[in-house]
Amino acid sequence: MSHPSSLAIKNVHVFTGIDFTPLTTVFIDGENIATERLGAPEMDGNGGFLIPGLIDAHLHMRSSDGLDQLAKVGVTAAIDLGCWPTSLVQALKEYSTKPGVTQLQSAGLVATAPNSLHEKMFPDMPKSAILSSPSQAERFVTERLAEGADYIKIIADIPGPDQETINALVKSARVHGKLSIIHATKSKVFDMAVKAGPDVITHVPLDAALSESAIEQLLEKKIVCIPTLTMARALTSIRKTPGMSYENCQESVTRLVAAGVSVLAGTDANDHSPAGVAFGKSLHDELANFVVAGMSPLAALRSATVESAAYFGFDSGIIEPGRPANLVLLGKNPLEDIKATRDIRAVWCQGTQVAVQDLAV
Repeated sequence: MSHPSSLAIKNVHVFTGIDFTPLTTVFIDGENIATERLGAPEMDGNGGFLIPGLIDAHLHMRSSDGLDQLAKVGVTAAIDLGCWPTSLVQALKEYSTKPGVTQLQSAGLVATAPNSLHEKMFPDMPKSAILSSPSQAERFVTERLAEGADYIKIIADIPGPDQETINALVKSARVHGKLSIIHATKSKVFDMAVKAGPDVITHVPLDAALSESAIEQLLEKKIVCIPTLTMARALTSIRKTPGMSYENCQESVTRLVAAGVSVLAGTDANDHSPAGVAFGKSLHDELANFVVAGMSPLAALRSATVESAAYFGFDSGIIEPGRPANLVLLGKNPLEDIKATRDIRAVWCQGTQVAVQDLAV
């Protein structure tokens, strides 16, 4: 890892958010992209393709090792959607501010209900996460705000919070100026999530492709979807449950894309699930899954750069002076083949160049 300094990256095509420029030079000064810096050391990009650092909009982080792994494969920002205790979340967010480390935002503790699947899966879940009525929603939200949560995460499941409680959590989050994000992996709870009108729904149903009605409501309410196809593929490969299939999830994304619903890239990567969705590499898999489902390579790349950055408030996502120097240099053009995001030649996190893991296929 080399620490921030001035650098001129020459002979690169730069992603504009729409296309790549002719060969040009990008300057780094300290942690940020800069205007021309005379006398700056030069690096020859050899005709490569410079993109903003990628963003994984759904994962679960439990150690700094995961953040280090993300940076090695060009994921320079990430959103944790369920982590506790608060001391761990705060430590990870503090670590993520160091030079060369992936930036982390977090929802902290999630909201669930008594006897829910998630309560049973995580016996260490604090009691404050377990809501039995809508009257507890405001307390849950204000406690998360006091802990520094960036988002409010709600687990819709059966058994799980009832419709009134989900509605109350979404309403309280909105009153307090926080985005609400609902986990929903089956059709019935996905419909509950849509009815509540959150900002984001993460996952798509395993048991059926999304209906035309559900998609119309997503559009009407301007709800963003994070399908996590990589996790769906992994889960269905190890759990053969009748009626549950990856094909349902892929078809949902095909329909979402065709309808114009906003779809962002997230993987549900973690280090505790038997599904084995790895930090970093899985985001490159997710972009490839998007393209197979009908998204253009440009839209897939935007889903993990420009659009995620704008929606979740990261300053990165665009390569221009004044922005953080979160950059990935590729050897090939990802707009011609999205798998080119794996052909990583160099990565910078906030101006610091980090060691790269070879993902070329």
